[in-house]
Amino acid sequence: NMFLFYIDESGTGAKDNGTNYFVLASIAIYEKDYSKNYEEISALKRSIVKTKEPEDWELKGNELCKGKELFKGWNFEDRVRTFVTVSETLNKIPCHISSIIVNKKLLFENREEMKNDIKLYPFTFQRLLDELDSFLKSSNESGILFLDSRSTHSTSKQDDRLVRAYREWVNSRKHDCNFVEQPWLGASQSYVGLQLADYVAYLISLKTQDIQKDDRNFRFLKAFDTLKDKIHLVEIPEN
Repeated sequence: NMFLFYIDESGTGAKDNGTNYFVLASIAIYEKDYSKNYEEISALKRSIVKTKEPEDWELKGNELCKGKELFKGWNFEDRVRTFVTVSETLNKIPCHISSIIVNKKLLFENREEMKNDIKLYPFTFQRLLDELDSFLKSSNESGILFLDSRSTHSTSKQDDRLVRAYREWVNSRKHDCNFVEQPWLGASQSYVGLQLADYVAYLISLKTQDIQKDDRNFRFLKAFDTLKDKIHLVEIPEN
Protein backbone atom coordinates (compact mmCIF):
# COMPACT_ATOMS: atom_id res chain seq x y z
CA ASN A 1 0.00 0.00 0.00
CA MET A 2 1.17 3.50 -0.74
CA PHE A 3 0.04 7.09 -1.20
CA LEU A 4 -0.26 8.67 -4.64
CA PHE A 5 0.66 12.37 -4.53
CA TYR A 6 -0.65 14.63 -7.31
CA ILE A 7 1.06 18.02 -7.44
CA ASP A 8 0.27 21.24 -9.32
CA GLU A 9 0.93 24.94 -9.04
CA SER A 10 -0.99 28.19 -9.14
CA GLY A 11 0.02 31.81 -8.96
CA THR A 12 2.43 33.14 -11.47
CA GLY A 13 6.17 32.73 -11.81
CA ALA A 14 8.90 34.68 -10.07
CA LYS A 15 9.04 37.56 -12.55
CA ASP A 16 5.31 37.97 -13.07
CA ASN A 17 3.67 40.58 -10.86
CA GLY A 18 0.14 39.26 -11.54
CA THR A 19 -0.02 37.89 -8.02
CA ASN A 20 2.20 38.19 -4.98
CA TYR A 21 1.93 34.49 -4.15
CA PHE A 22 3.19 31.25 -5.62
CA VAL A 23 1.24 28.15 -4.57
CA LEU A 24 2.32 24.52 -4.91
CA ALA A 25 -0.35 22.05 -3.79
CA SER A 26 -0.45 18.29 -3.35
CA ILE A 27 -3.43 15.99 -3.03
CA ALA A 28 -2.62 12.57 -1.57
CA ILE A 29 -4.84 9.57 -2.25
CA TYR A 30 -4.28 6.22 -0.62
CA GLU A 31 -3.73 3.57 -3.26
CA LYS A 32 -6.56 1.35 -2.00
CA ASP A 33 -8.99 4.31 -2.12
CA TYR A 34 -8.07 5.22 -5.69
CA SER A 35 -10.81 3.32 -7.55
CA LYS A 36 -13.57 4.55 -5.27
CA ASN A 37 -12.30 8.13 -5.48
CA TYR A 38 -12.01 7.89 -9.26
CA GLU A 39 -15.64 6.83 -9.48
CA GLU A 40 -16.72 9.72 -7.24
CA ILE A 41 -14.83 12.29 -9.32
CA SER A 42 -16.05 10.79 -12.59
CA ALA A 43 -19.63 11.07 -11.31
CA LEU A 44 -18.94 14.69 -10.32
CA LYS A 45 -17.52 15.51 -13.77
CA ARG A 46 -20.47 13.76 -15.43
CA SER A 47 -22.86 15.96 -13.42
CA ILE A 48 -20.95 19.13 -14.39
CA VAL A 49 -20.75 18.51 -18.15
CA LYS A 50 -23.47 16.15 -19.27
CA THR A 51 -22.61 16.27 -22.98
CA LYS A 52 -19.09 14.81 -22.68
CA GLU A 53 -17.53 11.75 -21.12
CA PRO A 54 -15.61 12.63 -17.90
CA GLU A 55 -12.31 11.49 -19.50
CA ASP A 56 -12.81 13.82 -22.48
CA TRP A 57 -12.51 17.15 -20.69
CA GLU A 58 -10.21 18.69 -18.12
CA LEU A 59 -11.38 20.28 -14.87
CA LYS A 60 -9.50 23.55 -14.35
CA GLY A 61 -10.30 25.79 -11.39
CA ASN A 62 -9.30 28.99 -13.20
CA GLU A 63 -11.52 28.29 -16.23
CA LEU A 64 -14.51 27.35 -14.07
CA CYS A 65 -14.14 30.41 -11.85
CA LYS A 66 -13.66 32.87 -14.72
CA GLY A 67 -16.07 31.31 -17.21
CA LYS A 68 -13.45 30.46 -19.84
CA GLU A 69 -13.07 27.64 -22.40
CA LEU A 70 -15.60 24.89 -21.60
CA PHE A 71 -17.38 27.16 -19.11
CA LYS A 72 -17.70 30.10 -21.46
CA GLY A 73 -21.34 31.19 -21.52
CA TRP A 74 -22.11 29.67 -18.10
CA ASN A 75 -23.90 32.11 -15.81
CA PHE A 76 -22.22 33.27 -12.62
CA GLU A 77 -24.57 31.39 -10.25
CA ASP A 78 -23.93 28.06 -11.98
CA ARG A 79 -20.17 28.59 -11.88
CA VAL A 80 -20.19 29.39 -8.14
CA ARG A 81 -22.41 26.41 -7.36
CA THR A 82 -20.25 24.04 -9.41
CA PHE A 83 -17.00 25.42 -7.98
CA VAL A 84 -18.26 24.85 -4.42
CA THR A 85 -19.54 21.36 -5.34
CA VAL A 86 -15.99 20.32 -6.31
CA SER A 87 -14.81 21.25 -2.79
CA GLU A 88 -17.74 19.45 -1.19
CA THR A 89 -16.85 16.29 -3.13
CA LEU A 90 -13.16 16.56 -2.18
CA ASN A 91 -14.18 17.03 1.44
CA LYS A 92 -16.12 13.75 1.34
CA ILE A 93 -13.52 11.52 -0.30
CA PRO A 94 -10.53 10.16 1.64
CA CYS A 95 -7.58 12.38 0.69
CA HIS A 96 -4.94 14.61 2.29
CA ILE A 97 -4.06 18.07 1.00
CA SER A 98 -0.76 19.87 1.60
CA SER A 99 0.33 23.18 0.16
CA ILE A 100 3.25 25.58 0.25
CA ILE A 101 2.38 29.27 -0.18
CA VAL A 102 5.33 31.51 -1.05
CA ASN A 103 4.92 35.22 -0.42
CA LYS A 104 7.21 36.28 -3.28
CA LYS A 105 7.57 39.89 -2.12
CA LEU A 106 8.75 38.89 1.37
CA LEU A 107 10.94 36.06 0.10
CA PHE A 108 12.66 38.24 -2.51
CA GLU A 109 13.47 40.87 0.14
CA ASN A 110 15.61 38.29 1.95
CA ARG A 111 16.70 36.15 -1.00
CA GLU A 112 17.22 38.21 -4.12
CA GLU A 113 18.43 35.15 -6.05
CA MET A 114 14.92 33.67 -5.86
CA LYS A 115 13.62 36.24 -8.36
CA ASN A 116 13.93 33.56 -10.96
CA ASP A 117 11.60 30.67 -11.87
CA ILE A 118 14.59 28.37 -12.26
CA LYS A 119 15.19 28.74 -8.51
CA LEU A 120 11.74 29.57 -7.10
CA TYR A 121 9.92 26.48 -8.34
CA PRO A 122 12.54 23.86 -7.26
CA PHE A 123 12.97 25.67 -3.91
CA THR A 124 9.20 25.46 -3.25
CA PHE A 125 9.05 21.88 -4.54
CA GLN A 126 11.81 20.76 -2.16
CA ARG A 127 9.98 22.40 0.75
CA LEU A 128 6.83 20.49 -0.24
CA LEU A 129 8.84 17.25 -0.39
CA ASP A 130 9.85 17.86 3.26
CA GLU A 131 6.19 18.02 4.25
CA LEU A 132 5.11 15.01 2.21
CA ASP A 133 7.97 12.84 3.41
CA SER A 134 7.19 13.74 7.05
CA PHE A 135 3.59 12.75 6.40
CA LEU A 136 4.70 9.40 4.93
CA LYS A 137 7.07 8.68 7.80
CA SER A 138 4.39 9.46 10.39
CA SER A 139 2.00 7.12 8.53
CA ASN A 140 4.74 4.50 8.05
CA GLU A 141 3.84 4.37 4.35
CA SER A 142 5.60 4.88 1.03
CA GLY A 143 4.51 7.19 -1.77
CA ILE A 144 4.93 8.11 -5.41
CA LEU A 145 4.76 11.58 -6.97
CA PHE A 146 2.79 12.61 -10.06
CA LEU A 147 3.45 16.09 -11.46
CA ASP A 148 1.88 18.05 -14.25
CA SER A 149 4.47 18.22 -16.99
CA ARG A 150 5.52 21.86 -17.43
CA SER A 151 7.26 21.29 -20.74
CA THR A 152 6.07 21.98 -24.24
CA HIS A 153 6.90 19.60 -27.08
CA SER A 154 9.90 21.74 -27.94
CA THR A 155 11.58 21.69 -24.55
CA SER A 156 11.87 19.44 -21.54
CA LYS A 157 14.12 21.79 -19.55
CA GLN A 158 11.54 22.66 -16.90
CA ASP A 159 10.77 19.02 -16.22
CA ASP A 160 14.47 18.20 -16.11
CA ARG A 161 14.96 20.89 -13.46
CA LEU A 162 12.22 19.36 -11.33
CA VAL A 163 13.70 15.88 -11.54
CA ARG A 164 17.12 17.37 -10.72
CA ALA A 165 15.60 19.22 -7.73
CA TYR A 166 14.11 15.93 -6.54
CA ARG A 167 17.46 14.12 -6.87
CA GLU A 168 19.25 16.92 -4.98
CA TRP A 169 16.66 16.66 -2.22
CA VAL A 170 17.03 12.85 -2.02
CA ASN A 171 20.83 13.14 -1.92
CA SER A 172 20.63 15.77 0.82
CA ARG A 173 18.61 13.23 2.82
CA LYS A 174 21.17 10.50 2.06
CA HIS A 175 18.30 8.61 0.41
CA ASP A 176 16.41 8.38 3.71
CA CYS A 177 12.95 9.10 2.31
CA ASN A 178 9.72 7.20 1.79
CA PHE A 179 9.26 7.95 -1.91
CA VAL A 180 9.69 4.84 -4.06
CA GLU A 181 10.67 6.52 -7.35
CA GLN A 182 11.50 9.90 -8.82
CA PRO A 183 8.44 11.93 -9.95
CA TRP A 184 6.28 10.81 -12.86
CA LEU A 185 5.54 13.71 -15.19
CA GLY A 186 2.36 13.54 -17.23
CA ALA A 187 -0.32 15.56 -18.99
CA SER A 188 -3.02 16.74 -16.60
CA GLN A 189 -5.82 15.83 -19.01
CA SER A 190 -4.82 12.18 -18.52
CA TYR A 191 -4.80 12.21 -14.71
CA VAL A 192 -7.88 13.20 -12.76
CA GLY A 193 -5.65 13.51 -9.66
CA LEU A 194 -3.66 16.28 -11.37
CA GLN A 195 -6.91 18.07 -12.24
CA LEU A 196 -7.89 17.98 -8.57
CA ALA A 197 -4.43 19.31 -7.61
CA ASP A 198 -4.93 22.13 -10.15
CA TYR A 199 -8.30 22.96 -8.58
CA VAL A 200 -6.89 22.96 -5.02
CA ALA A 201 -3.86 25.08 -5.99
CA TYR A 202 -6.15 27.60 -7.71
CA LEU A 203 -8.52 27.63 -4.73
CA ILE A 204 -5.66 28.38 -2.32
CA SER A 205 -4.34 31.04 -4.69
CA LEU A 206 -7.82 32.60 -4.75
CA LYS A 207 -7.78 32.76 -0.95
CA THR A 208 -4.50 34.75 -1.00
CA GLN A 209 -6.04 37.48 -3.16
CA ASP A 210 -7.81 39.26 -0.30
CA ILE A 211 -11.19 39.40 -2.07
CA GLN A 212 -13.53 41.76 -0.21
CA LYS A 213 -17.03 40.75 0.91
CA ASP A 214 -18.69 43.24 -1.44
CA ASP A 215 -16.94 41.65 -4.46
CA ARG A 216 -19.19 39.03 -6.04
CA ASN A 217 -16.19 36.71 -6.45
CA PHE A 218 -16.11 36.47 -2.65
CA ARG A 219 -18.75 33.76 -3.02
CA PHE A 220 -16.19 31.41 -4.57
CA LEU A 221 -14.35 31.42 -1.22
CA LYS A 222 -17.10 29.28 0.30
CA ALA A 223 -15.27 26.48 -1.53
CA PHE A 224 -12.14 27.20 0.55
CA ASP A 225 -14.10 27.29 3.83
CA THR A 226 -15.63 23.91 2.93
CA LEU A 227 -12.20 22.33 2.48
CA LYS A 228 -9.94 24.29 4.85
CA ASP A 229 -9.92 21.71 7.67
CA LYS A 230 -8.46 19.20 5.23
CA ILE A 231 -5.68 21.52 3.99
CA HIS A 232 -2.25 21.58 5.63
CA LEU A 233 -0.72 24.96 4.72
CA VAL A 234 2.88 26.07 5.09
CA GLU A 235 3.76 29.70 4.46
CA ILE A 236 7.18 30.88 3.22
CA PRO A 237 8.72 32.95 4.67
CA GLU A 238 7.24 31.62 7.91
CA ASN A 239 5.70 34.34 10.02
